[in-house]
Amino acid sequence: MKNIKRYIRQYFDFSQRETNGFLLLSFLILILILAPFLFQKFYPNNTDSDKIDTQKLDSLLASIEVDSSAEKSTFNFEKSEQKSIEISLFQFNPNLISAAEFQKLGVKKYIAERIIKYKQKGGVFKTKTDLKRIYGFDSVQFTKLNPYILLPEKTSFTKIETQKEFKSVPKIIVFDINLADSAQLEKVYGIGAKLAARILKYRNKLGGFVSKNQLKEVYGLDSVVLDELNKKTTIAADFIPQKIKINQTTFEELKSHPYFGYKNAKVILAYKSTHGKIIDKEDLKNIKILSKEEIEKMVSYLDFE
Repeated sequence: MKNIKRYIRQYFDFSQRETNGFLLLSFLILILILAPFLFQKFYPNNTDSDKIDTQKLDSLLASIEVDSSAEKSTFNFEKSEQKSIEISLFQFNPNLISAAEFQKLGVKKYIAERIIKYKQKGGVFKTKTDLKRIYGFDSVQFTKLNPYILLPEKTSFTKIETQKEFKSVPKIIVFDINLADSAQLEKVYGIGAKLAARILKYRNKLGGFVSKNQLKEVYGLDSVVLDELNKKTTIAADFIPQKIKINQTTFEELKSHPYFGYKNAKVILAYKSTHGKIIDKEDLKNIKILSKEEIEKMVSYLDFE
């Protein structure tokens, strides 16, 4: 077994842990292949066991019918609740009316609540079509409401017209993404506690963001959240990220950075041990396994001293 492990490690360039995983996976695959034959040998077909238990089947069908009835009654309750609100169309500014007033216009309750949350996070409707950006907002409903919306079709303006007065557009507060805490991030529309923690964790792993495009690398951020972050965050022009001293670093330190990982850290340190000190980006280009895109990302976080 030791000889097999040694051969696999040398052939595939695996670590000890990867070798053990490979052998375990191979063993499991072998079991899965042989399982049908072993089952047929030890458990021959029994025609009596293949008969359907009609009582159990009837019980199962009855439970499914009960569940269907429950779902139907819940749907009918929600439908009747929506009908209980008298629908009436009137001129309105979506920035200024409440969830109850949205429901009077025929907007579903959960959509109305989603609009209010968007406004509470600092979101503003500048044109009529901005309303369609709310996730789940029905395009047919928008067509009905369009003539009554007190907003321009397309324009850039500094004030919002209301039925009785003018109100200034709330000023967008911009903050530095590299200095932000979870409380600031959670004020951005679409970001909760989990996403805020995920952004901060990735920022710490990187050593700081040098470009807002790096936010796209954070798992779970959709296009709406990325757009909000792009508008409400900035990166200081003189910001210097935390850098890794490439000629002094350890394998563990290098592989833990998102732009290196196990494979790239291994080949970079192997190159350094063979060719000596890595002086600049040009030395990294000599490592053929590294792409131009990877090198451009890496150099922002490397100190060649």
